[in-house]
Amino acid sequence: MPVFDFRTTNPTQPGYSTVFTTGDAPAEHIADGIKFTLTFESGEGNLFFTLGQDETGFGPPALFFADSTNTVFPDVVRLTLESTANPANNVMSGTALNPVTLRALDYAAAGMVRVSFTDSRDGIGTVVRTVTNSTATLTAVGEFTGIVFTLSATGTDTSQTFTQMSVNAMVCYLEGTRIATVDGFTSVEDLKPGDTLRRADGGETRVRWVGQRTVDPAMHAPLDVSPVRIAAGALGNGLPERDLLVSPKHGIAVDGALVDAAALVNGTTIRQVKQSEPFTYFHVETEAHELILAEGVPAETYLEQSQEMAFDNADTRMSRIVPEMDLPRITSRRLLAATAA
Repeated sequence: MPVFDFRTTNPTQPGYSTVFTTGDAPAEHIADGIKFTLTFESGEGNLFFTLGQDETGFGPPALFFADSTNTVFPDVVRLTLESTANPANNVMSGTALNPVTLRALDYAAAGMVRVSFTDSRDGIGTVVRTVTNSTATLTAVGEFTGIVFTLSATGTDTSQTFTQMSVNAMVCYLEGTRIATVDGFTSVEDLKPGDTLRRADGGETRVRWVGQRTVDPAMHAPLDVSPVRIAAGALGNGLPERDLLVSPKHGIAVDGALVDAAALVNGTTIRQVKQSEPFTYFHVETEAHELILAEGVPAETYLEQSQEMAFDNADTRMSRIVPEMDLPRITSRRLLAATAA
């Protein structure tokens, strides 16, 4: 999942902050390919907001709100995130296994902060959490277009710091990856709905949808989007048959587990490769969440995690939910080492 660390997301202008008053225009900031927009929805007067520390490292860190006593309670602020590459993309999505996560730091002076993860299009599926003078990790499952912060709901001064937020990452094959079909290998970008693929267990499955996403590396943190190159033979037994390039969070079947490609990086035969020019990722949806063969390696098919809006052709997919395959998932080198011990 991409992590937005508000403590180090410094703005283009040092000391980025604003004091909201009634009728103020939204405050915007762009970082890691995402446009953050804060809108003062209701309330009055002196609601202070800052994102990241200034260039000297002074000032309240992270995503910080401070609300002093005024005549109208509560003050309500909405934070929205949207992709700069495709503003129609909903970048906040969470599942039971990978929820949207917002980490709060103990900075509240008094009162409380109500945090509502909401779909601003229709208000359906709102998830509400409350922070009261304590460090907290807030999670939400669903598809969201905004987070609404309601401060001083008890009618007293309050301030609150949020340090990090994480949302689901893309899981994809790089353009040119060969996928095993019943008629031989086919490049992933040439697959079409109805094509019959070979499964890793020897069976067959049909393509339902092929998602496509163009990534501009200049607009993202490199570790979030740069493909992982697994050199030919790096996994043993002659696999992969050719170099295999997948997104960092793509699951590769290794010793009975589904291992994120980034967790396999060893600095030699498996490396993350930074890209300087835009590139294209593809993902393949079949009848189930299952293992197909990419350059001969068992690798996962598409699993709906409310992330399809991040694909360029999201409007061509019919939404459906299938169970995740029954394999343990390993997401870091530390966990991989622990399972091998």
